[in-house]
Amino acid sequence: MASYKSRTVTLTKWQRCNRMVIENIRGGGVPFVECLEQVVTVTDGVEASESVQGCRLAFNAAAEIPLRSPITGLLTGARMTQAEVYAILYSVYRHAADLRDTPQSGGA
Repeated sequence: MASYKSRTVTLTKWQRCNRMVIENIRGGGVPFVECLEQVVTVTDGVEASESVQGCRLAFNAAAEIPLRSPITGLLTGARMTQAEVYAILYSVYRHAADLRDTPQSGGA
């Protein structure tokens, strides 16, 4: 039987991390980062996404992470320890909290 209103479509599909959750457990347990992912599908310019199973990484201060370009996804050759990442993220938090807690000079 012939297909009714058959047409060819352009489809692009990829998987990406759309959120990262840091679990810094107080009083015990190993901290970890959970990477939540989604599959994005674009069909003839119409985008849709669905959540898929992510991945998680337990904190190990000495473990190294090979760095990648966020533009190309390629390895840069640089490495960073998880302790250095932790220091950066802690600093981001403290900077954001300081901005929130410090009254702006000169009024709003």
